[in-house]
Amino acid sequence: MYEKLHGVRVITFCIMSNHFHILLEVPKPPEQLPSNAALIALIRETQGDAVADRLAQWFKMWTEQNNPDAIERERERWFGQMWNLSQFMKVLKQRFSQWFNGRQSVRRKGTLWEERFRSLLVENGASLHAMAAYIDLNPVRAGLVADPKDYRWSGYGEACAGQALAREGLLRAARAADPCRGMVTADPCTAAFDVLAWYREQLFGRGLVIHDAEGREVRRGFTREEIEAVRDAHGRLPPHLYVRLRIRYFTDGVVLGSRAFVEDVFQARRDLFSAKRRTGSRRLKGLDFDSPLRTARALVVNSTG
Repeated sequence: MYEKLHGVRVITFCIMSNHFHILLEVPKPPEQLPSNAALIALIRETQGDAVADRLAQWFKMWTEQNNPDAIERERERWFGQMWNLSQFMKVLKQRFSQWFNGRQSVRRKGTLWEERFRSLLVENGASLHAMAAYIDLNPVRAGLVADPKDYRWSGYGEACAGQALAREGLLRAARAADPCRGMVTADPCTAAFDVLAWYREQLFGRGLVIHDAEGREVRRGFTREEIEAVRDAHGRLPPHLYVRLRIRYFTDGVVLGSRAFVEDVFQARRDLFSAKRRTGSRRLKGLDFDSPLRTARALVVNSTG
């Protein structure tokens, strides 16, 4: 929501236990700023009807009062937050802290983050996807997972599990290194898996485990054998791993099986589903192969049971 409001684009991210990393593309402000109507529409989509309606009323009142200065000041207040790294991070951290504090059994107050964020300017191109790989390898280096695909709270983990926005971010990282990457076909599903395979090779290529002179591990990572296995597979994950990822992340408690099995369960427990729903089985979306498996719930990112 705030990505859209502030006009920035998330390439990838990784949320760790006490900090997070985020790679952002911050475009330049357009030469022609959006109209009042476009601004209200954006605020309605990202901030809700109440904020948008209030702004629309102010614009109407100031127009009737022939007060263009007030309109311009309000426009500057909103546009001053957009295409701006500091403003985006400020709002993101504030809103997350408020959400986090409100979820605690013993309500906590105050800031959640100890320090101001640190930023690094990254050149568009090879440096961009190198930084993306560094971010997505954080849970491997921390010893939390052996494979970055298994870490849910990261851009790559989300992309492997079918999250469309995460895949779009990695596609931008891939095209920064190779403008033709992911454009070999007009099929967006095929293009997404082409990029995921390429990006997986990049991750493993940059994640070699490091040992000191005495053979002690000084940086966690992948063995040469694991890297070669990924290269031999051209970065592709076998079908059963894609299914495993999607079930682990997004389908806790869902009915999973053949079309006939899911339909039988659907009919037997018809009272648990909407009256408008006519069929029970749903295809596993986002896979680059035709899976015979079906589920009773569409696999969306926030469907965690």
